[in-house]
Amino acid sequence: MRMNRRNVLFVLGTTILLGGALIASGAFSQVEAQRDVSVETTGDADAALGISLNSSYTGSSAISYSNGSDGELGLKFTKVNGNATTYYDDVLDIENNDEGVIKANVSSNSDSIMVYTGETRTYTTGNKAELTSIGTSDTKSVGLALNSSKFSSSDDVTITINATKTSN
Repeated sequence: MRMNRRNVLFVLGTTILLGGALIASGAFSQVEAQRDVSVETTGDADAALGISLNSSYTGSSAISYSNGSDGELGLKFTKVNGNATTYYDDVLDIENNDEGVIKANVSSNSDSIMVYTGETRTYTTGNKAELTSIGTSDTKSVGLALNSSKFSSSDDVTITINATKTSN
């Protein structure tokens, strides 16, 4: 192809059209948008995922509990034997205060507290208890086993609950 004015214009025009088609393909690399969001929190017992001390432990001298200023449940275990494992069957209630069915995994961040389900004290891999099929307004419980040989009285342990809706 000989380069003349008409061929140069044709090549430039084709290049511009193809470049424009690529840019105007509807794809984008960045969007920034601002929206107002309002979040209202409530205490653990009344939230969509209710977390509370099982009523059979209310008034117990072995466990004291508190609801902090933000409504989060806090537990303090007293009268735990040294160099022993103490079991608290069904000590935490997990309630589905929302609609639909959920499943929840409850775990601790320490080997000093094991999370389990039922009075058989069944542990699962990864130190977590798995609660399945918690329907609307249903409650399931988990137990905690405290191994006092693995912690000191000043240790803070976090219990984590991950819940997922499985159906509406």
